[in-house]
Amino acid sequence: MPYTNPFPWLPPRFVNGLFPYVRWTLLWFYQALDKLRLPMSLPAPGHKLPDVTEALACGCCEHICIGRGLPKRSVQEALVTPMGLPGDFQTAPFIAVWGGHAGFDPAVMLWSQEVLEAVNSEGASFFPGASGEQILVSCVDWTLMTTGVRVQIGKEVLLEITYLKGPCKKQDSNFAQPEAKARISPTKYPGSSRVMAKVTRELASLRGESLQSIPGKCLEPDELDCELDCLGWQAFGHAFVHTTLRINRSLYSIPSLDLCSDDGSIAGDSDPFEYEDQDDMEIQSFNDEEDDQMHIEPPEVRKAPYTIMNRGEIELRQKSVITEASELLQVSTEDGFVLLREYRWDLLRLQEAWFDNDQKVRNRCGLSTSCPSPAPSSVKSGPKTCSICMSAIDDLIALDCAHGFCAECWRGYLQTQVDDGKSAVQTRCPQHKCNRIVPTSFFGRFCDEERQKKYQEWCLRTYVDENAAVKWCTNPVGCQYACEYPGVEIVDVQCNCSFIWCWGCGEEAHKPASCQTVNQWNVKNSAESENISWIRAHTKKCPKCHKPIEKNQGCNHMVCSKAGGCGHEFCWLCLGDWSTHGTSTGGYYQCNIYDKQSKEGKHADEERSRLKAKHALDKYMFYFERFMDHDRGMKLTVTEEQDIEGKVQKLHDDHGFEIIELQFLYDALRQVRACRRVLKWTYVYGYYLDDSSEKNLFEFLQKDLEKNTDCLHEMLEKDFDRMFFNPSEGQPLSQADVHQNFKVFRSHATNYTNVTQKFMDKVLKDLGSDSGLGQKNLWQSSSS
Repeated sequence: MPYTNPFPWLPPRFVNGLFPYVRWTLLWFYQALDKLRLPMSLPAPGHKLPDVTEALACGCCEHICIGRGLPKRSVQEALVTPMGLPGDFQTAPFIAVWGGHAGFDPAVMLWSQEVLEAVNSEGASFFPGASGEQILVSCVDWTLMTTGVRVQIGKEVLLEITYLKGPCKKQDSNFAQPEAKARISPTKYPGSSRVMAKVTRELASLRGESLQSIPGKCLEPDELDCELDCLGWQAFGHAFVHTTLRINRSLYSIPSLDLCSDDGSIAGDSDPFEYEDQDDMEIQSFNDEEDDQMHIEPPEVRKAPYTIMNRGEIELRQKSVITEASELLQVSTEDGFVLLREYRWDLLRLQEAWFDNDQKVRNRCGLSTSCPSPAPSSVKSGPKTCSICMSAIDDLIALDCAHGFCAECWRGYLQTQVDDGKSAVQTRCPQHKCNRIVPTSFFGRFCDEERQKKYQEWCLRTYVDENAAVKWCTNPVGCQYACEYPGVEIVDVQCNCSFIWCWGCGEEAHKPASCQTVNQWNVKNSAESENISWIRAHTKKCPKCHKPIEKNQGCNHMVCSKAGGCGHEFCWLCLGDWSTHGTSTGGYYQCNIYDKQSKEGKHADEERSRLKAKHALDKYMFYFERFMDHDRGMKLTVTEEQDIEGKVQKLHDDHGFEIIELQFLYDALRQVRACRRVLKWTYVYGYYLDDSSEKNLFEFLQKDLEKNTDCLHEMLEKDFDRMFFNPSEGQPLSQADVHQNFKVFRSHATNYTNVTQKFMDKVLKDLGSDSGLGQKNLWQSSSS
């Protein structure tokens, strides 16, 4: 593609001919100059970096931010080059020569999401990109991010931390007091500062087939030039064709951010040498108007895709759709109710059928074929015989089908229908083979008040019972709420009664296990298959009566009980008659006959079957016991909520904390409950997962989630009285110390709750049905 002329005062032919040489010359000059610069905060000789691979294996890129100046905007993906992220201010080549927040060594700035939230809880006002970081990382112990540590993002991007970045004057506006920016200083608050890193991956060798196996994308020269032209540095385009990859935060699954460290082979000065941030330099942005117009969008608030409704809301929703159908089809509200119920409250489906053949729809629903329907009438043309009681009545009451009955027969018939149950909403005319449905007004006319309420309740419940888009909450203790969800994907529904259930199967929310897996698990727990497995694993059949006999201790001499068996005496090992055994066969604890038969292979199939059954039973018991442990732990949090209420009230009464300040305790307890539920079903998920490398990954994630959940649970079980008591002096702490200690505890608990929640979400996402591991589990469970 032709080059964009960045120098319009020069002839285009001169520029197009000279630029291919200028770009390589400038690149070579820049790389040579960068190698001559002093190293930045390298480890001291012999310094051994900490082994942080396992501890930080669950980190994730929360935000990728680029922009010219501050604040930077969050994007879904970005390029990574040896000079940083294109589109960011410091990647301009002429700025890179001056050092600072630019060049090879400080190419990328990283910061911690947890640190950002902790600083904000102390009065600061940071958001992603506000401090100049390009990558905001979560679920990482930031104290381990030291000089020399290497950070691998996905499979294609490898960064090496070069130095810890201190605050600059641009951060003054993010703090209430300018001196408070020392909160992110690497010397005063270790583990809170931003870090600078260089790109160390040798990507030039990743070409052709090797690039197809990773989620990144190597740009072609023309494609790269298109992207770099708009940034004003197209002259450097081809130089980075094979050293540029995309990173996309939506592509990563756990662990998406791995950290590794060298063995201290790099030597240098141990004191950090901090360069001034590029934002401190007296250089204007490339586009000041763009910076002035740029604003940060507030974080999107996710709305649940479903609607929880109480009885009153269900009634309003039902009346609304009945009114809409009546106006659309030009029928009465009574007929509209009948039509919608017959078509399972699907107005679109009813509309299509009605305008295709309304008479056919009327016949199907038991409505009058005339339009509009005549009102029920009284037959007064002389005495008539009631077809039910066979009495001569002057005034018979009939529907528009003209089948008349006396008032007493109507009353007895309709009351009997109501007493029979909710099928009363489908009551037809008493005349034999008459399909005309009885309108709701007849039940109000002939039924007493109690039966009218029953009938109205059943009419209301049809909107939920017969509606594919509405379901009742499945709380086992009972609930009157219903959920309306028009979607097709299976979601977890959190009812207003606090119960969380699966829309697909109605069971308790069971992610990461699929609905098919849960069904198999429930069948397995309720069936007799496990009893049979236990019998096969721990018993043998009597050789004479074939009754199962268990041997739990003692010698090989077995006696079949006469109470339920035959009294036969035999050897446990070879199953031979005990009369043929003695000291010559090995005594009571050995059997030479069995040993000889085993060598001949006579008992191989039987033993193989017993061992297989025992192995299957042991595996089942392992997962079942841990499933029940987390189920008990989840139920325990319900009773612990009362303890939390007591602690909250005590803190409010004794120390003057506001109730709103203590809300984090309830949030933490709810997070523990959610983690227990997820962990409970991970054991069902793992039971149906084959032994493989995928299962090793699953068990690693499961173990870490258990550890985080236990730590958060223990944090809530602390005795707060001991937190506000000075053991050395034996006197209570001052009110200022109490508030300070509790502020630290609240910050720690809040951060740990957020980290645990994010890690749980990432585990569910990684084990979900969209991932390879989730698809494998789903296929296995459905084919087992």
